[in-house]
Amino acid sequence: MYAEKEGRQAYIDTLNEFFDAIAAPFNRNGGEILSFLGDGFLAVYPCGRHKDPSKIACEAALSAVHQARARVAELNNDREQKGLSKIGYGIGLHVGNVMFGNVGLKDRLTFSAFGSAVNEVQRLQVLTKKYGREVVASQAFAGYCGGEWTTLGEEKLRGIRQKVTVLQPRAPAPEINVDESFRDAEQNGLSEAEQVILLHRDAKKQVKQTSMEKFIQ
Repeated sequence: MYAEKEGRQAYIDTLNEFFDAIAAPFNRNGGEILSFLGDGFLAVYPCGRHKDPSKIACEAALSAVHQARARVAELNNDREQKGLSKIGYGIGLHVGNVMFGNVGLKDRLTFSAFGSAVNEVQRLQVLTKKYGREVVASQAFAGYCGGEWTTLGEEKLRGIRQKVTVLQPRAPAPEINVDESFRDAEQNGLSEAEQVILLHRDAKKQVKQTSMEKFIQ
């Protein structure tokens, strides 16, 4: 609807501003944006199945959420001063087992995550509209994080047998040195999934570095 009203270029510019505000915090401190689709994106924080790595990953994701909310609020204030409409959004948070891999055509593969946890978090995100909240999380995710949470209700997600308790974070989580925490977790051993995504992330960093070196030369 916005694209039809404002035109293609205005929509793309707005979308890029929005992604710069909301998505950037999820692409650091152990996080990785795997894909953009339309006006949404999928970000993951790889972790092991034990409590401590999962706690670190969930706290990092929640910290990114609070940073993203502050950045979008700043963007909307700027848009309001320019006479532009505010940008609404919804974030879903979940923790679970996923698989990583390259899929697509032989000459055009895309690295992404798959599994029930991916489907669940997408369906959780849709509930932000039902509850009128910017951020919702599963009880599984909230259980790994500190801070206070408000229970919004129980939902039957499509394709999921058991009902999911939906919560909302009430206050920003305490600041933690997530980079150091992730380095400690990495030294304690990685699962195969973690190794795959970290190799993928490091490979992309190397490509960026090589491209920059070529540009400088």
